[in-house]
Amino acid sequence: KNAEMAASSLETLGQDQLDQLLSLQVDAEKTNEAMMSVQSALQEALRTKSEVAQSLSDAASSLQREEARARRLEATESTLEEAVSRLKESRDHERDERFELDATLRAEVAAAESKARTAETELAVNQSTAGHGTQFQARYNKAEVEYVEAHFAE
Repeated sequence: KNAEMAASSLETLGQDQLDQLLSLQVDAEKTNEAMMSVQSALQEALRTKSEVAQSLSDAASSLQREEARARRLEATESTLEEAVSRLKESRDHERDERFELDATLRAEVAAAESKARTAETELAVNQSTAGHGTQFQARYNKAEVEYVEAHFAE
């Protein structure tokens, strides 16, 4: 009877140990699955980290290119502003020169007209006094030529 009890006890103990082993095996499989899942998640996180790092690097490179482009645009804008300023100065200078030339031409025309009127008057006076007309006619002709040249120059 003791042997039966011992055998039964051993059998129960063996069954309990077998159940425990099976339970441990199931736990080990679940742990293994969990570790595989964690490993897969870690690998995915590393890939994501690498992708994010590459995206950040690309963004930094793009930002540097845009900053360089902005500096070039600012330099071009500054150059254009200087050119516009020089053109305005040149235009103002040319306008001033035109005004001066116009005033000079007007003065020359007025002087030529005055000489022509004086010559006409002298001619009229001298024609009334005989003999001296040729000398005054030459001065009149010269004044008239100056007057015409001044008008054409204008």
